[in-house]
Amino acid sequence: MTAALWAITPTALVGVLFWYTFRSVLRADRTERRVRKSVEQQEEARFAERYGALSDDDRQPTAAAHPASPADGSTQPGHPSDADDAASR
Repeated sequence: MTAALWAITPTALVGVLFWYTFRSVLRADRTERRVRKSVEQQEEARFAERYGALSDDDRQPTAAAHPASPADGSTQPGHPSDADDAASR
């Protein structure tokens, strides 16, 4: 019985270490997302106070929502401000 405990102890310790590390990473990510959301809300409030509130249609799309130009050089505006850039080319 003692030999079985000695055989499983390293595996159990590595499992506990893995669990603790993974838990710490997930908690840090959750905290970082919460802090980032708070900062973004503060910045949006500061911007709205200074320049007026933006509607959802006026917001700039994120990089993921705005695909890169195709290889042939043609562009398709994804936002009204992009149309001005495309027209000036």
